Amino acid sequence: MPRTSPFPGAGMPKRPLPAGSCHPGFQVDDIEAFHRELQAKGVPCIDPPRLQNFGFQLALYADPDGLPISVSEPPKGPPHPRYRSLPAIV
Repeated sequence: MPRTSPFPGAGMPKRPLPAGSCHPGFQVDDIEAFHRELQAKGVPCIDPPRLQNFGFQLALYADPDGLPISVSEPPKGPPHPRYRSLPAIV
């Protein structure tokens, strides 16, 4: 059975996702500046930056195939112990 988009309410049509697809994500220091830069370059925004209930700002953009890419900005200040970062992989 094909997977369907987990983001139908975020402007992304509910449609089967190709087998083997993934949902990459990364963090930036200033999501608003990042969002403005992507918009100026014409990158499709699925869901603009919004503050989430876990303290991060999160936005979704579409890659060239229309699949979602998450971009987040962590909260300023010390992280809540529940959401502490994992050690960096070097």
